[in-house]
Amino acid sequence: MVDERINLGKVLVIEDDAGSAQLIMDTLKKAGISPYHAASGSEAIGWLEEKKADLCLIDYSLPDMTGSKLIEKMEEFPPFIVITGAGDERIAVEMMKKGAIDYMVKDLMFLEHLPLAVTRALKDLANERQLAESREELKSTIEELNQFFNVSLDLLCIIDSDGNIKRVNPQWETTLGFTSGEMTSHTVGDLTHPEDRAKTSEALARLESSGRLDGFINRIRNKEGSYRWIEWRIATDGLLYFAAARDITSHIKLEDELRFLATTDPLTGVCNRRSLVELGESEFKRCMNPEGALSLVMIDIDNFKDINDLHGHTAGDEIIKMVVSTILPTLRKSDLMGRLGGDEFVILMSHTRITEALKAANRILASVSSARIDIEGVAVGCTVSLGVTELNRKDGEFTDVLNRADIALYRSKEKGRNRIEFE
Repeated sequence: MVDERINLGKVLVIEDDAGSAQLIMDTLKKAGISPYHAASGSEAIGWLEEKKADLCLIDYSLPDMTGSKLIEKMEEFPPFIVITGAGDERIAVEMMKKGAIDYMVKDLMFLEHLPLAVTRALKDLANERQLAESREELKSTIEELNQFFNVSLDLLCIIDSDGNIKRVNPQWETTLGFTSGEMTSHTVGDLTHPEDRAKTSEALARLESSGRLDGFINRIRNKEGSYRWIEWRIATDGLLYFAAARDITSHIKLEDELRFLATTDPLTGVCNRRSLVELGESEFKRCMNPEGALSLVMIDIDNFKDINDLHGHTAGDEIIKMVVSTILPTLRKSDLMGRLGGDEFVILMSHTRITEALKAANRILASVSSARIDIEGVAVGCTVSLGVTELNRKDGEFTDVLNRADIALYRSKEKGRNRIEFE
């Protein structure tokens, strides 16, 4: 059955390995892209002398020449993305200097990321051509301008040097909810998030001197009063700004979600070990001055293995979550709690001497001791042991403080648990 999806453009895949080339081409076809294949640099040159490609994917290591030599052999080479093996960052940098618009690494996620990278590159190239053509069209007739505005899927607008919005295309109403008339009654500053106004003014100042602004991101208010993340590409003729923009809110949210997953313990919602240590190292460096103060409270659930053995691992997870949810309300906003692993936690207390940290530890001890959860009709609780320490001027790194808290915790366990020791 013929794939009737819109063809996004012609892509020449320059790859000597037949198996890899076929996988790449099959992946691109599924994304609605027309791929063509050249197995060597010479074959690619011959193909490009007779035909036109919107984009080339170049494997740097070809049998008859490198990707760099291939670019040098042609007076005009189409836009290209270079494909390298893992660890070939030097080659990627070299090819970016020769005009590559992007580079990709052949790793386990290569084929999954390929359609998005190629599709976005083709759309970016199409938008660049469209913007260049638009500047001439804008000088000719309003009719041509309206036609261009009405067919574009991007957010297009014209802004004067005072920030007044002069014209927008229908896509703005789809994205923000404002009609064209409502949009043109605002300035860009009116709609920009207050926290982004200063950097937006600075970006427009750079535009005045350079004539072009690419990849600028700020937040623009929609009709409901919330904000959308917008990425801008703007050119100016000295009198007007001609802008093509995109709503990247979903992309920003995805990045935030990935960042959250990378730094957060999935069971409890507090920092994971890696994030805790990174933040601890940063805070350690900041506090290494005569006025700096930093305390650590290390916490371990007493007899946690017995809880698991008696009630099961699911119940053990619930106990861990109960302990965290019990401790968090006892902390200050500036305190940071993280899970080191298993049933062991650390609280990072900035601007805090050990006397205050011990008070916090006592609150934790009392709160956890009285907490209970229901497990199959039985009220189950636990106790914790705590080790407390503070920054010492002789400490060379954050792990020195962490190790000292661990020593205090171990002593607390040795002395009978459900208690606090400090080092």
